[in-house]
Amino acid sequence: LSRGSHKTEWRHEAYESIGQDRAVDGAMDKEELFEKMIGSLGLKPNGDDEEEKKPIQGIGTCTLNTSNPDVRAKAEAGRVELHLNKGDCILATRLLFHRTSQVTPKGLKHYASQGKNLLHRYSLRYVPGTARLPSGFAHTMFADTSVQCHPQYAGQSLKNISRKSPAWYPKTWPVVDANIDEKLDRLASRECARAQINAQANREEFVRLVEQVRQEQRDDPSQKST
Repeated sequence: LSRGSHKTEWRHEAYESIGQDRAVDGAMDKEELFEKMIGSLGLKPNGDDEEEKKPIQGIGTCTLNTSNPDVRAKAEAGRVELHLNKGDCILATRLLFHRTSQVTPKGLKHYASQGKNLLHRYSLRYVPGTARLPSGFAHTMFADTSVQCHPQYAGQSLKNISRKSPAWYPKTWPVVDANIDEKLDRLASRECARAQINAQANREEFVRLVEQVRQEQRDDPSQKST
């Protein structure tokens, strides 16, 4: 964790570098996202005769290391590494910069002794039911599985989504949902599978569009960004 990073001045530069600001509801539609992706590749959409915009170096929350190493160094300067045991929970604001640490050489040796060359890890994030999913295609395409499954849920509260589709966001406090196992089974076997299909279709569409622009600019070099 980067201590105090949710309220530092450099956080705004970090948001700009990764093409996202989680402090606001960035309602970016599909066309705007495509424009950002093209800009990050140094390309320019066909027919765009306006003054060239500054390319955006990344659109993912995990790209800070490559998009802005100086800001990444500031985040690392406030780094606090926690030793977590099974069952431990971190209470923090969602806007705190954080990342997963690499497995240590000792850890690699331990897993290798067990015949494991791949370590599966996951995190559970608990949030109040009043929390609202962000709007806009940019967030929902890459970030939230429920909206990949049901695009109409963008911008809605988790409690409202759970009422419509009980498998999503089961209640865990103060009392765990009685049928939580059934909900999680449906989530894994049906909802997430559908979300993966939709997400893959979106990715393939964007790859196709980007390749189309690449080909157009190979054929007409005057269209390339400088």
